[in-house]
Amino acid sequence: MNKTETLAYEWLKKQGYKEREITFLYGKPIDFICSDGKRYEVKFLYGNQIIFSSSQNDKLKDNDIILVFDRTQ
Repeated sequence: MNKTETLAYEWLKKQGYKEREITFLYGKPIDFICSDGKRYEVKFLYGNQIIFSSSQNDKLKDNDIILVFDRTQ
């Protein structure tokens, strides 16, 4: 996991998920899937933007949750 994904993992645990309930998907279009079926994509800010590749954008679903972190945190 990179630094931003680690921040998201810690955030998910603070939301009440246990470690065993969080699956990290390295190199996939979505970063985390939790035991309740929620899917999370993690992004960090580039200035005031977040960036998705076109292939990633095509694979995201309407109910996926995007977590955005400021890298200065």
